[in-house]
Amino acid sequence: SDNGKGKGGGKRARGGSIASQHCWQHRGEYAKRGGCGHAFNTHSSPPPQMSNLRYHKWINRQVTDAANTGNLDVVLDTITRHIQSMNSINLVTALHRVTKLVASGASAVTVSELLRIEQFNDLWQKVSSQIELHLTGESAEIE
Repeated sequence: SDNGKGKGGGKRARGGSIASQHCWQHRGEYAKRGGCGHAFNTHSSPPPQMSNLRYHKWINRQVTDAANTGNLDVVLDTITRHIQSMNSINLVTALHRVTKLVASGASAVTVSELLRIEQFNDLWQKVSSQIELHLTGESAEIE
């Protein structure tokens, strides 16, 4: 038995929310830096002075960590929080993770229900706009 202690020596949350379980899993090094920095930390923000490439990788990590919970609401909330800063790769990752959750049956939401969720429609519109920009050669994105 781990005697109620987890990584980093802190007490493991018993039951509790996904957020508390998630943060418990990342107590070690992340805790030393002020938190895990993942999507479930409501005060999550990227480290200062981050390059564009690192920032977009950080956003992808936020989306994939949220998707790994299997909770569609968490994923959509994470996407909504970052959508204005997403590059094409982030957008495609977000679209892939949402549709994978729904198509796999991991979410109780059906495809027809997903198509009526405003957050998903915002994502779809942003992806469509980005595709149009690339097709017309107007996209300045290089990453």
